[in-house]
Amino acid sequence: MTSLIRAVFVASCFLVLSSCSLTDDEDIRVYVTKNGKKYHTGTCEHLVKSKIPMKLNLAIAEGYTPCQKCNAKQLTTKK
Repeated sequence: MTSLIRAVFVASCFLVLSSCSLTDDEDIRVYVTKNGKKYHTGTCEHLVKSKIPMKLNLAIAEGYTPCQKCNAKQLTTKK
């Protein structure tokens, strides 16, 4: 019985820890432009002509880098 309780406890700890990591870059929305190479926050002044929404992890995977003007670098949670 003790090993069953221990197994349930370990499994529940794993579920709690893994659910915390789901909010890393997967839920963060950034914006890119048609011709740009940077990702931006929604209020950046560079988003005048186009404003294409994208998830942060996808923007990073596609080679976009953070805009220095709107401080989009703060959105990155990767070390």
